[in-house]
Amino acid sequence: MVHHLQIEQNLWMLLLELGDARGEEIERQAVLDALRKHDFNRTETARALGISRRALLYKLQRLREQGCEVDPKSGLDSDAKNDG
Repeated sequence: MVHHLQIEQNLWMLLLELGDARGEEIERQAVLDALRKHDFNRTETARALGISRRALLYKLQRLREQGCEVDPKSGLDSDAKNDG
């Protein structure tokens, strides 16, 4: 599990360095996949991606502005009650 997390963090850093449209698409897909994998729990998603929760929230806001569905269908993510 720790090895897998290190691979995800290394991939994340590589994506940030790319800075092109392809890198942004890969980043978008990684965020969306991680959200689904962690049942839209933002704290766990951020941890899995190796970024702060605040950084994830900024990324989610940007994705929302681009028209991506980043919230669960019910409108509440699993940790919204605890950490706003």
